Amino acid sequence: MKVLIVDDEFDSRRMIRKFIGDHFEDLVFLNDASSVDEAVTIIKEDKPDILLLDIQLKGSLSFDILDHVKLKEEQIIFITAYDQYALKAFELGASGYILKPIEKEKLLKAVEKAKHYASSLNFETRVLAPSEKPFDKLIIPGAGSSEAIKVSELIFIEADSVYCKLHMKDGAKLITKPLNFIEKKLENHPHFFRPHKSYLVNLNYVKSVGNDGTTLTLDNQQVLPVSRGKKAVLKERLEFAFY
Repeated sequence: MKVLIVDDEFDSRRMIRKFIGDHFEDLVFLNDASSVDEAVTIIKEDKPDILLLDIQLKGSLSFDILDHVKLKEEQIIFITAYDQYALKAFELGASGYILKPIEKEKLLKAVEKAKHYASSLNFETRVLAPSEKPFDKLIIPGAGSSEAIKVSELIFIEADSVYCKLHMKDGAKLITKPLNFIEKKLENHPHFFRPHKSYLVNLNYVKSVGNDGTTLTLDNQQVLPVSRGKKAVLKERLEFAFY
């Protein structure tokens, strides 16, 4: 999930990035923007899932960004030293309005809310789009030739140093590609989810989730960890996975 920080103060951008990055390991930060024009360009090109917008930007207001790009307001968190724009922000439906100096816990709570919305929005788009039906086979490159494996038989993928291990119904297979390589190939498949930096899971094989949300158990009795920042998203995905 991609994050864009828009603020004309370098120290503020650095602080926001550190607060969020230390807490949500699954988020990817795009290049920061310091003006309305820069933000519009990045949004059009990279399509961020969550935006953190300072309101006053070099003589302009970040509200102007909404005149140039189409966004879901629930993706937006406003961060500002001024409280007079709060009513407009919440009328728009923003996920948060954070006053400077930034309170870390308020910021993290707002990001969590935006993440939940962005996750359900992205998943709904993938699952319900008629042109994007789940594919049946995945091509895995080998030493001498490539192999087609059935996606339905892939239970989970485990990071193994610079390689990864495919755990399938008929056994495990080590391939000379990193986990990110497989995740990229499966990013549009509705039943795969990365609950932890070291694992990618086929939700069809999830048997149960621990009461505290920090582990999940698969049909083959394998227990995998769930990162703190992924617990709520996993719950949503499991609710929608078999729509």
